[in-house]
Parts: sequence; C-alpha cells; structure tokens
Amino acid sequence: MGQERISHISEPQFIYNEHLPRLLSTPHYTAYVKVAEGCDNRCAYCAIPDIRGKFRSRPIESIEVEVKNLVAKGVKEVILIAQDTTRYGLDLYGKYSLDILLNRLGKVTGLRWIRIMYCYPNRFTNELIDIIAETPTICKYIDLPIQHASDKILSAMGRPVNQEQIRSLVKDLRKKIPGVVLRTSFIVGFPGESENDFQELLAFMKEMKFDRAGVFTYSQEEGTPAATMTDQISDDVKQERYHRAMSLQKDIALAHNQARIGQVLEVLVEELVEGSRNIYIGRSSLDAPEIDGTVEFSSPRELSVGDIVKVTINRALEYDLMGELAQ
Repeated sequence: MGQERISHISEPQFIYNEHLPRLLSTPHYTAYVKVAEGCDNRCAYCAIPDIRGKFRSRPIESIEVEVKNLVAKGVKEVILIAQDTTRYGLDLYGKYSLDILLNRLGKVTGLRWIRIMYCYPNRFTNELIDIIAETPTICKYIDLPIQHASDKILSAMGRPVNQEQIRSLVKDLRKKIPGVVLRTSFIVGFPGESENDFQELLAFMKEMKFDRAGVFTYSQEEGTPAATMTDQISDDVKQERYHRAMSLQKDIALAHNQARIGQVLEVLVEELVEGSRNIYIGRSSLDAPEIDGTVEFSSPRELSVGDIVKVTINRALEYDLMGELAQ
C-alpha cells in the first residue's frame, strides 16, 4: 500500500468584484453589497476566520461601480455587509476607510438608502460618525453587535472591547446622530457565564435601551476555543436566560415604538396586504429586512412595490408600527 499523501488547502483568497455576474436574491428594490471577505477577529465562539480566511477589503472603485450598476437596475436600498464592516479599508489603505467609501456612495444619483450592518464597536472613528450624521441617504440605523456586557465574558469571548467603551460609544452615537436607531445582539449561556454576569447584562440592557436587540443562546461550534471550555452552561439555563432577556427587550422595544406615534417616517413599500385594496406593508428606513419590524399602513392611492413614501404612525406594537400615508 502506497504512502498516504496529505493535501494542503490554502487559505481562501477569492474576493468578489464588479465584473462578476450579479443575480439578486432579494426583491428588486434592495441589494446586499459585500465590501470585504474574511475576518481577522478571533472570537472564541466563531470559526469564520478559519473558513473564509483573512479580512480582505474590496477597492472603493469596485464597490462604487457595483452600486451604480445596481441603481441603474432599479435598486433603491443598498445594504453594506462584511464580517466586520468598520474594519473596511485597513488592509488596502492602511486606515479605517468606511467613511471614505460612504462619502462616495452618498453621491450616487438615484440611491435612496444606504444601510450599514455588522459594525464592530471598537472601530468607530469620528469621521465615520460624522459622515453617517451628515449624509441624507445613509440610514440613521447602526447594527452594532456587542454580544455581552460583562467584561469577564467579553474577555473570554475574545471581544476587543469592554463595557465602558461600549457605553461611551452608544452615548456618542446618540448625541452626534440625532434619532439614530441602534440594533445589537447578545449571546447568553456562554461558557462560564454566572448568574451575576447575566444580571450585569440585563442591567446594561435596561440602561442602554437599545432600539433593536436579538438574543441568542450559545451553541458549541466545532473547532473553536469556546467549544472545548470546561464550564459549559446547561441548555435549561441557556433557555431560561434567553427568555428573561427577550422579555426585557420586548418591553424596551414597545416603549421605543410607542414614542414613534405621531411621527412621519419614510417607508419602503414591500407588499399589498392580500385581500385589501389600500393596506400596504413596508419597512421604515430604521428597519433592516427580515430582522426588524414592519410598518402596516393605509393609502388612499395605489402604490407600487418599491416606492418610498412618507407614513404617519398612529399605533405601535412591540416590533411593528401602523399608520397611514402622510398627506
């Protein structure tokens, strides 16, 4: 029997560019645009750096051409994504450059909404905050995955930020970007999370009052440091903590939505309610598709899917809003 040979699989190098075919898997008015591939972060619970390789930014010019091509096909909302969007440009230009990219995209004629997802909190620059505040087409919506509030758990997770830094950034964002909506995510039941750690998270949620928050139970991912940690949390405890955190966030979300009553919001029309002639469902500029709430509203005139209209809010639920076409 011959000697077995071990094949070496090199680290992924591929990166999408504007010359490759682009098929939309989203409705015609919305498109996701990936600004980078891979990830340089080594969060203890995540295998993405091993699967997708090092963080690799696309050139600004490539992204700009893709966005212009999408807008020419009718796209009105572009959602910028990466594993770590706020790291954008560091590898190519030697500095965080998301603000420069946004400045260019903010000048694309016909593009109505630019949405930014997956922003690491420790990479927000003053220039980035300023461009979000000053550019009308950039949605005042920031997805800021935090994962926890206990410094002990953040350190165990390998997150390069502490609670005080997060608190300071949140206050800064709300001060400098009037009306900004902040979405975050939390993981409960991470190995070693004590009841005191969890109570610290709940207290932080009460204090920060994030507009949107997703809560996830920790699950072991093969090949990650966290998967082999000895102090794993039982599924029963994970579920109990999940429900307590979600119950708290539900109350916070309702209060935020109730404060919207009487406001006029820009809403992207996504569908006509089946069986009705004048009831539509859409999303405001403050809601990302599939993960946030919707706006249901009446209109005295016929609208088309993909229209962006102004809606006066007159009722609020925990996650959804209701209203009527603004006169």
